[in-house]
Amino acid sequence: YPEGISPDVTKYGLLYNWCAAVDTFNTVYGETSLNQDYHNAVSVIFAGNRRGICPQGWHVPSQLEWHILSSFVFYNDNPNYKCGSCSIWEPETHCIAKALASTDGWHDFYSDYESYDCTPGYSQNSNNATGFSAVPAGFLINGTSEGIGYATYFLSSSQYGEEDWGGASPHYGISYWQDEFGGSDCSKSSGLSVRCIRDDNNPIITVPTVTTLPVTDIAHTSVTCGGNIT
Repeated sequence: YPEGISPDVTKYGLLYNWCAAVDTFNTVYGETSLNQDYHNAVSVIFAGNRRGICPQGWHVPSQLEWHILSSFVFYNDNPNYKCGSCSIWEPETHCIAKALASTDGWHDFYSDYESYDCTPGYSQNSNNATGFSAVPAGFLINGTSEGIGYATYFLSSSQYGEEDWGGASPHYGISYWQDEFGGSDCSKSSGLSVRCIRDDNNPIITVPTVTTLPVTDIAHTSVTCGGNIT
């Protein structure tokens, strides 16, 4: 966040431009091309997942992976995942913002915007049916911080014009007054939130739990005991 803006970082996290978020760590795939001829941003062409700022075993989602998320929510049978009269003919990003937004913190800072049914700002305690818990962390455009409290946008590792210019990247976001998990593009210099996704080869490991039963039937040479391992 820029000087003079001090949001609750423990709640909102930090904002990253594309180069800081995506080009932080080399991966096993490596770069196939690196072009610094353009002053706007470095054009990096890479294959596979991109770890970037994420911890080992995780990566910055691609545009395709964000699309997979929105499609999963939109077509899910859970009736709480969509809000409003959504049709399968509409874009898959519509009617799902409320199911992805956190249950508090969404406020209208502009009088010309209003909160309607099925938007994150309306009846916020019914938000977050998916558990995604997106918080309105705002964004950074041309050095100016905007949107804290009413919008959030997430980076993707993808970029436009990979072969000739790496100046823009697609992103997805949520606003106080819209029912859409909207996708668009922005300059790589913009500061956005990062949500990491687990690599396919990084399975969730569940530690077994052990419970024991009381010891009974105590005799001189025997007892009854037992338990369960889950």
